[in-house]
Amino acid sequence: EERERGDLVPGDDRCDAGMAVTVAKKQVESRIGFVIGPTCPAVAKDAAPVYAAAGVIQFVPTVTAVELTQNNPGTIFRMVSNDEQEAKALAAYLGKEHLNKKLLVVFGEFFYRRAIAKMIDAALSPEQKKLTRLESLAHVTGAYDRLADRIQKNPPDVIFMSLDAEQAAEFVKKLRERNIKSVLLGGQHL
Repeated sequence: EERERGDLVPGDDRCDAGMAVTVAKKQVESRIGFVIGPTCPAVAKDAAPVYAAAGVIQFVPTVTAVELTQNNPGTIFRMVSNDEQEAKALAAYLGKEHLNKKLLVVFGEFFYRRAIAKMIDAALSPEQKKLTRLESLAHVTGAYDRLADRIQKNPPDVIFMSLDAEQAAEFVKKLRERNIKSVLLGGQHL
C-alpha cells in the first residue's frame, strides 16, 4: 500500500493490551516516524518496545505510569507528569497550603490508584504523615456510604481522591449528602 509522506496511519487498540503489539507492528510496517499514543497504560507498556525497536518516537498524552519512560527513556515523551512527579508536587502543595491539616487519601481498588496513594504517602513529610490516613474505596454495594459515614464521624480538612471519574462523582455525592465540607482534591486524571 503506497502512502504519501505525512499521511496519518490510525490504529485502534481499543485499550486492549492484547491488541497492543499487533497495532504497533502494523503501524511500524507502514514506516511511521512517530506515534501519538497509546492512551491506556497497559497498551502503552506493551506497544512501547515495538515502537522503540523500530526507532519510532512516541508522544504519550495520558499515561502516567513511572516505569513507561524509565524503561524507554530515548523514545517516549510524556505530555503529562508521571505519577511520582504528581505525588511529590501534591505533597509539596499540601505542606505549603494545608500545613497542620488532617488529610485523607481515598483510592480505588486498582493497582494504579493504590500506587498513587502510596506514592503520595511516601512523599509527605513526617509531620504531614501524622495527620494523614489512607482509605481504600472498593466498588461494591454500600462501600461509598460506609466510607462517607466514617468520614462524617472524623472529617478531614482535605480529601485527595485517587479515583476514576465515575467513582469520584459517586463519592462526592455521598459526602455532599452528609454535608461534609472538606476541601476536595484530585490528580490530573480527574
